[in-house]
Amino acid sequence: MIDAELNRQFPAASTGGAASTNPYTFGDWQIPGEDWTRSRFTVIQLKVSNYQFPKVVIDPQKATITSTNNRVYRSLSYAQLYAYFRAFWLGRTGQGRVAFKSRTSILRQSMYTEATTVFSGSEQEGYLVFPLLNNDVTHIRLDLKDIAVRFNYADEAVETIDLSFSFEREVLRGYHLLDAQQASAAADRE
Repeated sequence: MIDAELNRQFPAASTGGAASTNPYTFGDWQIPGEDWTRSRFTVIQLKVSNYQFPKVVIDPQKATITSTNNRVYRSLSYAQLYAYFRAFWLGRTGQGRVAFKSRTSILRQSMYTEATTVFSGSEQEGYLVFPLLNNDVTHIRLDLKDIAVRFNYADEAVETIDLSFSFEREVLRGYHLLDAQQASAAADRE
């Protein structure tokens, strides 16, 4: 998902500049002097619709992204993101606590956080959060490993499957017209 989509998902948390509390993006904050702000994380929305098995269990901690140049990105857990945002909480009370609680509340409600059972005829959705992909990564494969689809009498998985999904992403790089004009003027002077 792109940052604009994530900001639309959480509009109240995505405003306020540097004080925005959207845990997935930097909200509407922009780096002073820049036209854009980089992404905070790589976020993929996972929606599971089970219409075939009595129940399906997917563990989001077994999800990985593999790039074409063999980089592997492992999904971040709620505990890892909690620790990440805890580092920004300055002091024990006040506005820092409110922002921290707001971010962790959004994470708890929207992340695919633990091995969730999806029973027949139902759906489950949430976000998988990964570290930010490097700029040279344009083709990725999302691997969901050990999806339990059959269970024995003791509720232990006896049959698992692995699923892979391929994606392409476009990394846009640009320059300012003013920079191009300055470079052209410098070349004319030489």
